[in-house]
Amino acid sequence: MMDFKGIIIHSTDVNILKKIESLINRRIRCVKETRTSKKLSFSCKDGNITGLNLGDCGLSKLPSFVCNLKFLKHLSLYGNNLYKLPSSISLLTNLTYLNLGINKFETFSESICQLKNLKRLNLYDNEIDSLPTSIGNLTNLEWLSLRSNQLVSLPDSIKNLSKLIHLDLTDNQLKTLPESIGNMKSLEILWLLANNLESLPNSIGALKNLKELHLGHNKLSKLPKSIGSLSNLQKLELSCIRGLTLPNTIKNLTSLNYLVLYRTELETIPDALRILENRGVSINHVVY
Repeated sequence: MMDFKGIIIHSTDVNILKKIESLINRRIRCVKETRTSKKLSFSCKDGNITGLNLGDCGLSKLPSFVCNLKFLKHLSLYGNNLYKLPSSISLLTNLTYLNLGINKFETFSESICQLKNLKRLNLYDNEIDSLPTSIGNLTNLEWLSLRSNQLVSLPDSIKNLSKLIHLDLTDNQLKTLPESIGNMKSLEILWLLANNLESLPNSIGALKNLKELHLGHNKLSKLPKSIGSLSNLQKLELSCIRGLTLPNTIKNLTSLNYLVLYRTELETIPDALRILENRGVSINHVVY
């Protein structure tokens, strides 16, 4: 054990921290929670480094020695110039939180898919155009953001993310969704805003726990009748869609509080829309 800035830490971890400071020529401070910290920082427990925030420090490559922090649970690398990860990142088997947002990744590293304890993964604002089949191995994942990438499709194996609660695919190039998305039974929030979707699979109606569905700025001409089966849906966002036809089954959305139709042109006005209005559902900015 060694003293590092007044904190008693295992010598191996101290040496890694010193190497990091030397590499980036900046000081790292100790904080209680690195996940919420906006500064270069680390956190520790029982003499082991458990959190590390190296966000916005100009890294173009993650040094492999960071992957020797075997007790690491939280790792933030957002706002750098990273385009790949060392394969040794798979050694961080205790990792539950990984933030790789705002970097230069063009591919989704297979090594990430070996992090079986990962619960939260952030890869927003990169250039990723596809996901590996092995993403289905992340069976403990609860929160996934791939916002602002270049995805054109999703692998069928995404159905294996059975614990996923929040999925953000906003601002990609998706044209279709796999039928298997209906198997993601834990999903509560689904962001599909600003893609190229022309239709939705009927299986969307199987997402019984879904509370929010964001579909605005797509090329949808209609919604499947099965959408009426989303009994827990509270918010349905359909802004900026031209020539949209709503099925009468939307009247079955008994938990719905908000229906967003801002700058959306409806082909016809279904009776179901008036039923929802009479029920007290807030319907915003309808364009007929």
